Amino acid sequence: MYKLTWRTPKGRTALAKTSDPTTVRKLAADAVDANPDGNALRVSQLVTCPIVGDRIWTEVTHEFV
Repeated sequence: MYKLTWRTPKGRTALAKTSDPTTVRKLAADAVDANPDGNALRVSQLVTCPIVGDRIWTEVTHEFV
């Protein structure tokens, strides 16, 4: 599962959740295209912590931008 947050051109925060990496790439590209300077894009992925087994959100923005 992926969670994306970004700023729209009007400055509002937008949120999307999806499990498809292709959709993540499309949403990330659209967010950057719509607001190149102030998009504040963040992509997180829900993963299982190998130490304690809890599900946590980890930052993966660099994989999609």
